[in-house]
Amino acid sequence: MGDPASEYAATSAAIQSKIIILRERIHMMYAEATSVGARPSGEGGRTAPSDRVGRQVSKIVDAERELQRLVDAKDDLDTAMISLIDTISVPEERTVLTLRVVYGYSHGKTAQGAGLSDRTEFRVYKKGLHHLRKKTRTDQYTKLKKVGSVWQSVTLNGSADQ
Repeated sequence: MGDPASEYAATSAAIQSKIIILRERIHMMYAEATSVGARPSGEGGRTAPSDRVGRQVSKIVDAERELQRLVDAKDDLDTAMISLIDTISVPEERTVLTLRVVYGYSHGKTAQGAGLSDRTEFRVYKKGLHHLRKKTRTDQYTKLKKVGSVWQSVTLNGSADQ
């Protein structure tokens, strides 16, 4: 991509969608764990409810650990992006980029929050993106790229994709 804001947005959205999917999966696991105990046990080769509940609890614990890794990866990504934005020397551009890129505010909401007209906010945003693109050879950008690649290894090797 080459554009730090686009790379951040794509990576952040991917992590966020994995977090949502995993939270839903954990919710379903809790429902299954509570229904497991109501089944008959010990007859016909079935395992006891406590065995099934224990396995389900173990799956839930693993999924919650994976969820925490994803949340930590998202926090690290946000911190890296904010650090990159902080290298821009114009305060208005930093404010607008933080609101738009990191927090996902709309142009109108960003303009209101920054105390700018919509048109001025758009110009400041475009200038900020231009300055952000110039930062692709900085240490902060390298850290952002590294964090982005780390999240992929976390999700590809973890239970989120299973």
